[in-house]
Amino acid sequence: MLAPSKSRTPGGPEQCPRAEQRAQADYLIAHLDYTRLLSVNTSHPGLVAQQDVDAARSKDLAMKANVTAAQADVAKYRRGWIIPTSPPL
Repeated sequence: MLAPSKSRTPGGPEQCPRAEQRAQADYLIAHLDYTRLLSVNTSHPGLVAQQDVDAARSKDLAMKANVTAAQADVAKYRRGWIIPTSPPL
């Protein structure tokens, strides 16, 4: 069995699921922003700067990666692989 490791998510046992919920909420907003900009850009080419569409896509992908990482932390914690750390004072 692997040795326990310190989590990216500080705090007690309840912090891993909360971090996952925050990541999912951040992803939802980023994804909605991206899909809306993409929709406007498709229906009205040139109305939205391509740089804005690209930035929204990048944020969407980054937030999706954060959700995946948070889900992995929750799974590790549930298996006992993560030792929760206390937040700094």
